[in-house]
Amino acid sequence: MDVPQSFEVLAISLGLGMLVGLQREHAESRIAGIRTFPLITLLGTLSAMMAEHIGAWMVVVGMVGVIAASGLGNYLRARPWNRGFLAIEGKEGKEGKTGAGITTEMAILVMYAVGVFVVFGAPVVAVAATGAVVLLLHAKDLLHRFVDSLGEKDVHGIMQFVVLAFIILPILPDSHYGPYGALNPRQIWMVVVLVVGISLGGYIMYKVVGERAGTALSGLLGGVISSTATTVSFARRSAGVNGSVASSATLAIMLASVVVYGRLFIELSAVAPRFMNVLAPPLGAMGVVTLVLALTMYIAGRRNRGDIPPQENPTNLKGAFFFAGIYGAVVLASAVAHDKFGNSGLYVVAAISGLSDMDAITLSSGRAVTEGRLAAGEAWRVIVVALMSSMVMKVVICAMLGSWRLTVRLAALFAVNIAAGALIMVYWPTNLGVMGPEQIEPAPIVAPAPPPLAPVE
Repeated sequence: MDVPQSFEVLAISLGLGMLVGLQREHAESRIAGIRTFPLITLLGTLSAMMAEHIGAWMVVVGMVGVIAASGLGNYLRARPWNRGFLAIEGKEGKEGKTGAGITTEMAILVMYAVGVFVVFGAPVVAVAATGAVVLLLHAKDLLHRFVDSLGEKDVHGIMQFVVLAFIILPILPDSHYGPYGALNPRQIWMVVVLVVGISLGGYIMYKVVGERAGTALSGLLGGVISSTATTVSFARRSAGVNGSVASSATLAIMLASVVVYGRLFIELSAVAPRFMNVLAPPLGAMGVVTLVLALTMYIAGRRNRGDIPPQENPTNLKGAFFFAGIYGAVVLASAVAHDKFGNSGLYVVAAISGLSDMDAITLSSGRAVTEGRLAAGEAWRVIVVALMSSMVMKVVICAMLGSWRLTVRLAALFAVNIAAGALIMVYWPTNLGVMGPEQIEPAPIVAPAPPPLAPVE
C-alpha cells in the first residue's frame, strides 16, 4: 500500500468511526463518543497496516488493548467516588440511569474490527457494516417497541420462518423430478422462503407502525403482506355502510394492487436477474397505470382514514406447504401446457393461477426464462394475463362480500387497468434498443488466417 492509498484508508476509517461516535455522543454515552470511536477505528486500521509488515499478532494486541481500555473505563466509573456523578451506562447511558449494559462495548469491538477490515477487505463492506451499527444503535426505541408489540404467536411465527429458511431448505434435494423434470424440491422451497419472507417483512412493518394508521398505509402494508387478503378485509368492512367507507376501501385495494408490482419485481430479480431489462419495462408500464388510478382515488378521498384490518402472521407452516403445492402445480401445468399447446396454453395457466395467487405464476415464468424454456418477451405477457385475472377476481370478491358502491368503483378502475394491459400486450415494441440475453445474436465465426508460407530455399 503506497502513501496515497494509506491516507485514503485512514480517511475512510476516521469517517466511519466519527459516524458511530456522533450517534453515541448524541445518545450521551459515558463510555465512548465523537472522539473515542474515531480513535478506535484508527487503531484497528494502523494495527492492520503494521500487521502486513511485522505479523498478524499486532491486530490481536490492538484488540486486547481496546478490551482493556473499555474494561478500565467501566471499572473507574463504577468506583464509589463516581457514583451519583457519572451513572453507569444503562440503556442509553444518560445521567440518572443505572444498570450496566454492553451495547456500546460491543459497538467498540465491532468498530475496531471495521478499522482492521478497511485494510484487508473491500471498503464498501466496511461502510455497510458501519451503517448497520449506526442503525442498530439509533433505532433502539423502535426495536424495543417492536419487540413489546409482539405476542407469543408472533414470536412463534418468526421462529417458523427460521425453520422454513434454515432447516427445511438446506436438506431438500437439488434435483429435478416428475414429468419434463419440472419439479425441483429445493427450488420450489426457495420460492416459498422468498414469498413468505416478503410477506413477513410487511407484517413486521405492520407491527412497528401499529394497528391504526391512514387508509393509504393500510393498503400499502396490506399489499406487501397479501393483496388478496387485503381485498377480502376491506370488502367485508364496506358491506352495509356509507359511501365514505367504500371510497376508503377502494383506495386501499388499489394501493395494495400497486404494491403487487413491487413484489413482482423483487421476485423476478431473484429468479431471472439477467432478463430484467426485458421483463421490467412492460410490467412497469402497467404498474404506472395502476398507480395513476390509485393516486386519483387518493386525491378524491384523501380526508378519509381507516384502521388497518387485522393481519395474520404469514409464516405458518401449513400456509407455506399450501403455497409450495400451488407453485409446484403451476410449474408442472406450465410445462405440460407449453409442450401440448405452445404459448397459448401458458396463457390459460396464467389466467387460472392469477385467480388465486400471483407469486406462483410470476416465479415459475421467471424460472422458465432463466432455464431457457420460455422467452422473456412471452414471460411478461403471461404475467400480465395473470395480473388481469387477479383484478377480475378482486372485483368478484368485492361483489360477493362488499357493498355495491365498492364493486362498481373497483370494476370501473380495473376495467381501465385491464384495457391498458391489453394494449401493452398488443402494441408493446419488441425491440426498444435494449436487448435481452435471448435476443443477442452470436458473433459471426471468422475463419483463422492461414499460416504464412515457408520461404522456398
